Amino acid sequence: MQEVAEELGDRALEWVVLAGGFRHRTVRVRLRSADVLMRFGQRDPSVEAAVMRLAAAEVPVPEVLLERPGCLVVEYVPGTLLADVLADPGPPDMAALGEVVGKTVAKIGTPQFSRPGFFTGPDLDVSAQPPWSEQLVGVARDALSHMPPQRLSESQRRDWLDVCAEAARRMEPADVQARLVHGDVNPKNILVRRLGAQWQVAALLDWEFAHSGCPYSDAANLLRFRDDYPPPFVASFATAYEREVVEPRADWYPIGQALDVFSLSQLLAHDVGHPVADRVERLVREALRDGYWRPLNCG
Repeated sequence: MQEVAEELGDRALEWVVLAGGFRHRTVRVRLRSADVLMRFGQRDPSVEAAVMRLAAAEVPVPEVLLERPGCLVVEYVPGTLLADVLADPGPPDMAALGEVVGKTVAKIGTPQFSRPGFFTGPDLDVSAQPPWSEQLVGVARDALSHMPPQRLSESQRRDWLDVCAEAARRMEPADVQARLVHGDVNPKNILVRRLGAQWQVAALLDWEFAHSGCPYSDAANLLRFRDDYPPPFVASFATAYEREVVEPRADWYPIGQALDVFSLSQLLAHDVGHPVADRVERLVREALRDGYWRPLNCG
């Protein structure tokens, strides 16, 4: 950390490792001049840094201060994780918060690219690939082959692959979209704060999974565990997102649900004890019991 601080022309005075982050270690470092966040463990953060600089024209993003092999340094943005706000038993103005977050998530998809796919370097060129709908079943089958056996029974695995096949059909309209997708819009990656009586999004964090594709997947990602959130937040989020999204469709939510099956399937492959994967396992079990394609209830 001192070596990185010196590259910034500063010196680290103290630091604390932050909770969360299952792939990397994030450290809040107090320099002589300011607080920063240093994230260690990503081999080449140059693509993420380039995405953040692009996204900053549309949504609040921490300023990138330094990227080098194994480390990304961004400004420290004060705020509260949306996950902590939603976990409060009596949070104020949840409808207002949902509207602000919905508008912000909708704006992520403003930048457009030549085709859907993954970024190949800091110039944000996009690799050629088969359509998402043609990849899903194979990706899911591979993930389930690495899944701990206690997660799902053999019959549940077959049923989940049936869900994946239906999801592949439903996501076909997304195959042609080529807009910026954050790839991990969940309440632990959204900082919010109150400015007087108003909520605002302070920053969207962790852009390492960003790619070119269909922005509906970001909204579905945030609503993945919607039953755990205050209903006024969910309703206002969905209404604001649908109103503001750059390529509106009445069926944006089922398309987003279908795209989220990629992440759900891959998370099932994590070891038992991984908190997000364990939560996804419960979600998948409930979906197989009650039906995955439950409509979004905004009443």
